[in-house]
Amino acid sequence: MKKLTSKISLFLLILVSFSLVFMSSCKKKTPPELPPESAFVLQDMEGDTSKSLSKSYTNWFYAASDVIIWTTIIKVGLAVPVASYVEALKQEPRHVSGDKWLWEYSVDVAFATYNVKLYGEFNADKGVNWELYVSKNNDFQDFLWFTGSQNAEGTSGQWILYKSPDENHQLLQIDWTRNIDDNTGTLKYTNIEPDGAENGGYIYYGDDQSGDYNAFYDIYNKGKDNLTEIDYNTQFHNGRIKDYNVFKDSLWHCWDENYLDVDCEVPTK
Repeated sequence: MKKLTSKISLFLLILVSFSLVFMSSCKKKTPPELPPESAFVLQDMEGDTSKSLSKSYTNWFYAASDVIIWTTIIKVGLAVPVASYVEALKQEPRHVSGDKWLWEYSVDVAFATYNVKLYGEFNADKGVNWELYVSKNNDFQDFLWFTGSQNAEGTSGQWILYKSPDENHQLLQIDWTRNIDDNTGTLKYTNIEPDGAENGGYIYYGDDQSGDYNAFYDIYNKGKDNLTEIDYNTQFHNGRIKDYNVFKDSLWHCWDENYLDVDCEVPTK
């Protein structure tokens, strides 16, 4: 009876040990989670962009125009990596080896089809490193369009984007943060093109402010050595802009919920 009990105990011990090993193995094979679209794609400024440059809408017009210039450059000039990232968020990865996973799919941009491989791998600090390769039939193969890294908590990270298969050098650095609890964060695009005239220029967006204006854009034009500051309310669409090159002063210039120019109240940023 004692021998039988010992054998049962040994069997249970082995079973428990095997279960622990199996559970540990399964845990290691959980894929990394891609950061949300807001950690890669710059958001447009909300509001009615049909307003024209007139005496009544001057402040809003200059603010919206500055943001649209950047978002257009990103959406057009970086259409393939942007579309590739957005599509990756809809895909399921497969395990490759160790702590490495692969998202493999195709995406259509401007009447052309691109084949994409996005690798995500846990690093020693429990964060994630990313690499996105793009191919186009009869054109280029496995071009490394961007790399990335993020912390273990998924609250901050960085992307490095390369210009194109024809001009294979660094173009943009994207730094992002996010508050998972309230779904707010920041996103900063900085021009890092070697010897580029705008190297050091940036657009910095955030929707984590408190007060009358919950969102902002800071836009630095390196060529003109000029900083444009924009604050606005994403719910009511009122806001303000400070731009010395445009207004020839260092004051805030405001607009109301109807995008009409108004006198600025005491700032509460």
